[in-house]
Amino acid sequence: MQSLFILAICIIAISLVVIVIVRIRLKNKSNELSERIVTITPYSDIQESREKELSQSNKSFFIDIETDLRNSFNGHIISSSEEEQFTKYYTEFFHEVNSLLKSLEIFHIEPSETISKFTHDFGNIRSIVKRHNEQVIQGILDTHKDFFD
Repeated sequence: MQSLFILAICIIAISLVVIVIVRIRLKNKSNELSERIVTITPYSDIQESREKELSQSNKSFFIDIETDLRNSFNGHIISSSEEEQFTKYYTEFFHEVNSLLKSLEIFHIEPSETISKFTHDFGNIRSIVKRHNEQVIQGILDTHKDFFD
């Protein structure tokens, strides 16, 4: 009877240690991924580098998907093919973030703000593009209001 009790305590202790180790590892992976997301080269820089080589001092940093979209297509109506290219650019990161989120959820670990914002923005790219296009069209209409009146 006493050996069963000791065995049960050992199993519980080992289980707790494994859970703690997995939680720590997931937290570290979450922090690592947050840092990688922050260092993503913005899509706007990729577009500009096609036209000219960027100097190291002018290199910008990723803030979020919505800001990158706004900077990439400033004053430009986004076509469906451009939207598709923009989405493909972030798809690999999204898959990595999404798999990490599933693991974090299992262990009830809150993802970092960077990861949460990235996931939210990626899921809303279509609506962000739509809102952007509406703002650009409204800006063009406002600019040429006298002509249309």
